[in-house]
Amino acid sequence: MSRWVLVGKMSRELKILVEWEPLLHQILDCTERFPKKARFSFVQRIDNLCLDCTQTIVKAQYSTRQEQGAHLQMLNQSLAQLRLLLRISADRKYLSLGQLKVLIEGLEGIGFQVHSWLSAC
Repeated sequence: MSRWVLVGKMSRELKILVEWEPLLHQILDCTERFPKKARFSFVQRIDNLCLDCTQTIVKAQYSTRQEQGAHLQMLNQSLAQLRLLLRISADRKYLSLGQLKVLIEGLEGIGFQVHSWLSAC
C-alpha cells in the first residue's frame, strides 16, 4: 500500500494527509456548533488536538525514518484522545450520534494508516 497519492497533475501528497484534511474540516465545523458553555473545555481541546495531529503528520512526513516512529506514536495518542473527547461530546449531546459515527469512522481510517506506516518504519 503506497503512502503517497497524486494530487493535481504532478503533485504528490501523503495519502494520510489528503484524507486527514477533510476530516479536520468536518470536526472543526462540528465544534463551531457546540454550545457556548463547552467552548473553553471541549471545543478548545478538540480543535487543538486536531491541529496538533496535522502538525504531527507533517513532522513525520519530513523526519528521518528513525524519528518517524516517535511522531507516529504521538499521533496515535492524539487520535485516541480525540476519539474519547468526541464520544464524551456525543454523550453530552454536543454531537449527534450520526455525526459521531462519521467522525469516528474517519479517525479509525486515519488510525489504520498510522499503524501501517508505523509497521513500515
